[in-house]
Amino acid sequence: MTDWDNETIAETLLEFADLLEAQDANPYRVGAYRRAAGVVAAHAEPLSELAIREGAAGLDRLPAIGRSI
Repeated sequence: MTDWDNETIAETLLEFADLLEAQDANPYRVGAYRRAAGVVAAHAEPLSELAIREGAAGLDRLPAIGRSI
């Protein structure tokens, strides 16, 4: 797995949101990706370190981040 920094992850989530929006996806789903991007961008610790330490469960515990994201 490549270590991505939080900024790259947040940008990718925003790109997903934009693609979903362009496909006329449910606006709540689009908003969920945008909220997740904000949480990732604001998180002080690199998510890669959180994932190594706590696995997917640690990521799932972040606000606006869940199994779907």
